[in-house]
Amino acid sequence: MGIQYIQSYYEYDDLDEKAKDYWIFGSDNSGNPICIDSSDNDKLVLLDHEQGFEFMENMNKIISELASSLLLFRDFIEKINNEFGEDGFFESMFTEKHLTELENKFKTLNPNYYLESSFWDTEIENLRAEIE
Repeated sequence: MGIQYIQSYYEYDDLDEKAKDYWIFGSDNSGNPICIDSSDNDKLVLLDHEQGFEFMENMNKIISELASSLLLFRDFIEKINNEFGEDGFFESMFTEKHLTELENKFKTLNPNYYLESSFWDTEIENLRAEIE
């Protein structure tokens, strides 16, 4: 896919003027684009693809922090699968202790992650809701 302006990638004529500031380089599991916001210190943001690419939430301040966050999350999934079998994560076999450890790793990466970005905090809270 490469990195493109969101206007070029989607080729819509009626995108908001703000769209000119977004460089798309991926998407979440719902198809919402992950973009670099060139008008806000290249902050990484998630946009809502069903609502005209409106801003949803901040992901990370810089790309290196996003990469580290993704690795933390990947390592969490691998740890759960190693402990509970290959479907351990998808069967929500993690515990509150596992989630607290993950949360602490995010805090070590960036002590203000939950203030600067709602994305990872939301992901952890969604996992908490899956604990039986």
